[in-house]
Amino acid sequence: MFYAGQETYAALHEAGIIDKRLPNWWSLGFEGRRYVSPDEFRGRLQDVRGMRVYCGPDDRDILFTVVPAQFRELEVPVFVTAKPLDAYWQELIEREGWDPDHVEPFAGESHPHARGIALASTPEVFFWYPTKAGLGTAASCGDLALWDISAQDPLRFFSKLVSYHVLPSRRTYQRREPLDSPDQVPWVPFYDFSTGEGRATIVPSVRGSCPHLPTLVRQGENGPVVRGFTDGKTVYTVHPKARKAVRESVEDLLGVACDVAL
Repeated sequence: MFYAGQETYAALHEAGIIDKRLPNWWSLGFEGRRYVSPDEFRGRLQDVRGMRVYCGPDDRDILFTVVPAQFRELEVPVFVTAKPLDAYWQELIEREGWDPDHVEPFAGESHPHARGIALASTPEVFFWYPTKAGLGTAASCGDLALWDISAQDPLRFFSKLVSYHVLPSRRTYQRREPLDSPDQVPWVPFYDFSTGEGRATIVPSVRGSCPHLPTLVRQGENGPVVRGFTDGKTVYTVHPKARKAVRESVEDLLGVACDVAL
């Protein structure tokens, strides 16, 4: 399910707001990440010394929702999220009677905030775009969130996943290989990936209990080939024990049969 028409993402790409070739994603259920409707999201917020924050108290899920916002005459689906405010800080804030300026550093991500631009979702993955240019207060999400997205590098997300979940285990990958740059091989978003030699895309693939890992797929002479995990600079070829799970998850997303590079 896409949250906006392809022309919206194309316009944002042309304006330099997003790089449509490189959507990021959240693995649903991982660390309690869960979508709720805007109304339910609002209903989970509480007032703590003048700030609307997500308190829980027993719910440890990281909630997110999608709300429309107007930007440059486009209706943009905004990805809004909040983490639960730790009970210790909630009690301390209330007891000490802090004002909102004092609360902010400790409430942090418990205050609803716009994370990026929503793209699409599947039963397992929520896709979104980080913004390449800070949008400040150029758009409004009403009473739900502050529209204050700072510039982010979309490759930083891939780098963190690889650092935390690929590099620590040699049972995940076999060897390192150089990554073809977009100037050498055209990179496209997963939804524009189609048959025809030469294209490449980065998609999520699953391995065990890890979050979905950034995985490079390239069109070859005989069809799509999974090259391996990537941080945007290097390719880490898939370990034999992980190949089946990686191949199946990529095939489910792209809807085509794939091989996995040895």
